[in-house]
Amino acid sequence: MTIEKIPFFLAEWDEAKKLLYTRLTGLMNYDDIDQWKLLVQSEASKIRPGTMFKFYIDESGYEYVNADVHVYKRNFLPEFLASYGFYLSLLPAEEIERLKNAFSLNASPNSSRCIAMAMNHHNSEVMSSLDEQFGNETEHYFSNSNDAKEWIENV
Repeated sequence: MTIEKIPFFLAEWDEAKKLLYTRLTGLMNYDDIDQWKLLVQSEASKIRPGTMFKFYIDESGYEYVNADVHVYKRNFLPEFLASYGFYLSLLPAEEIERLKNAFSLNASPNSSRCIAMAMNHHNSEVMSSLDEQFGNETEHYFSNSNDAKEWIENV
């Protein structure tokens, strides 16, 4: 796959499907990731209190200007999902515990919760390995956007 150099990102909340979708493609720098994070948070703010929702991140074609930018982006996702009660199974147990302590959900029925996550990326070797190790009934890793979309919409 040829990586498009122009960064592009979007985020959309689909109320009917209860799906928060985000897409990153192109060569990203810190500013791009900051803008993307704000967009994801803005769309997430549209989720009604008490909603059980799904999250789909499509990174097909996503690259980064350096490894630090990738780490910066990668650190956002676990904390964002933890703020909605979803803990990525690929995280070490101590990190999950830290996130649970940092982002304990309000026990009221008005708290929105993420119930499933799909990630798609063009590196099929990495995604296959992640899915074999960490895929489960609420979390899967894909290298085909159609497969990812079909799975997350049917959870």
